[in-house]
Amino acid sequence: MVEQPRSEAYAVADVLTPNQFELELLTGAEVGSLDALLAAVDALRARGPRIVLVTSVEVLDPSEQTISMVAVDDSGAYVVTTPKLEMNVVAGSGDATTSMFLGRLLQSGMDVPDALGKVASSIFGILEHTRRTGAGEMEVVAAQDVIADPPM
Repeated sequence: MVEQPRSEAYAVADVLTPNQFELELLTGAEVGSLDALLAAVDALRARGPRIVLVTSVEVLDPSEQTISMVAVDDSGAYVVTTPKLEMNVVAGSGDATTSMFLGRLLQSGMDVPDALGKVASSIFGILEHTRRTGAGEMEVVAAQDVIADPPM
């Protein structure tokens, strides 16, 4: 992508949802710690987006037994961590996270920390169900109850 269109996109975006790897590509910063991640998010937010949600954050757990999401807005930085499920890679979890996060933010009265918690719970529930069934794709319809009413 050419820098000029990318910069213009940042300037008009309200929300960006890169995973940890994409955050590093977008900012040119290596993210090896929470402080480095937050500095990269701040650099990205300085370009325009007011909310950044970083998914698939692995730097917070050297044991690699958990995975996190970090959301940052003007009110602060919020981290949610879930156990890392042993399963085959399932395509679409990033897209599902993005769409659910935006949907939660658009709900009346939903703030970033509440949206983050509900989305993390929903995604974990969907992936846990998918792992149990051994399906090759996300079991979104079968696990729709955890989207509508996340168990937290």
